[in-house]
This record gives sequence, C-alpha cells and structure tokens, in this order.
Amino acid sequence: MKPLLRAIFFAASIIGAATFAEGLPGDNFRHAANEYDAKATDAVERATASDGKTVGRYLQLATIYREMAGVKRRSALLADAERWEQITWDEYAALERRRDTIIDTLDGDPVGLSGPREPYEYAAVEYRQHARDARTHGARAKGAEQAIYRELATVFSQMAAIKDHAVSAVRNGDNINWSRYEALSERQQQLDDMLDAGR
Repeated sequence: MKPLLRAIFFAASIIGAATFAEGLPGDNFRHAANEYDAKATDAVERATASDGKTVGRYLQLATIYREMAGVKRRSALLADAERWEQITWDEYAALERRRDTIIDTLDGDPVGLSGPREPYEYAAVEYRQHARDARTHGARAKGAEQAIYRELATVFSQMAAIKDHAVSAVRNGDNINWSRYEALSERQQQLDDMLDAGR
C-alpha cells in the first residue's frame, strides 16, 4: 500500500474509533432500556418460582419494566435526532408509580429484584439525570421557558434527594413519608404541561 493511502486509512480509523467512543446522545437511554429488559427477565423468573398472587404481581412488574424500556428507547431516538424538547416523562412517571406500588406489595421482597434499596437508588440516579437535562435545556431557553426549566431542575433534584432518603429509611427499617414527593411529582407534571403549552 502506498504511504499516502496508508496515512488516509490510518486517519480514517482514528476518526471512526473516536466517533464510536463518543457514542450517540441517546446511548444513556438505550443503556437504561437494556437494564429494564434485564429486570423484566428477572421478574418473569421470580414469577416462575413463586405461587399465588405473587406470580401475577411479578408478571405485572415484568410488563411495566418492558414498557419503561420502550419509553427509554423512544427517548433515545429523539435524543439522537437532537429533538430533546419532544422527550416527555409523563408515561415514564406513571409507570414508575405503578412499579413502586407493586413492589411494595411483594411480601418477603418488599422493594424489588436486586436488593432492598435498588429501586430507590436507581430512581435517584434517574432524577439527577433529569435535573441535568433540565438545566441544559434551561441554558438554551429564554424568558419564561428558561424559568420553567430551572424550576424543573430544582424539582427533579429534590425528588432525587427524597429517593436517597428512602434508601436510608429502608436500610434502617423506618417508614417513608411520600407526601413531599407526591407534591413535587404534581409540580413536575404542571411544569411539563406548561412547557407543552408553550410549544
């Protein structure tokens, strides 16, 4: 191979490797979707090993995890296309509430499939990511929309803090008061609606 061609191929390989390493904007969402698929599989396995009402609850949980994976994959496609403003979390938030309700009913395994603190820890990570996304959008927005994104970032950060507190509460066997979380969830919905109305 001629030196010039060798240099061109070498440069192309470096560029390709850098692009691959950098990934796509939606890769974090895709990773989360894969995690939910794994949780769905775990839930089905738990159902197979269970009996009575617990079977149905684990199967419901598996369905919810698959739906959450679907939400994340749709969000990944929008992120790849830089259509961040079209990503909404209403369906995801509803699924998360249904998941938490079912998990709380599982006798002997009250908080999930991967240890007692996992769902709350995972939710806290998700909310912190939402807060970062809101701050990013707020930096690009102007006027009233910017103020909404800033408040949304604060709301998500506070929701993450509540989930973090829930981790400690579960560890210590304490009761969890969700009234503040529910109020923040309602405010998040209001802010999302305000953003949708402004588009």
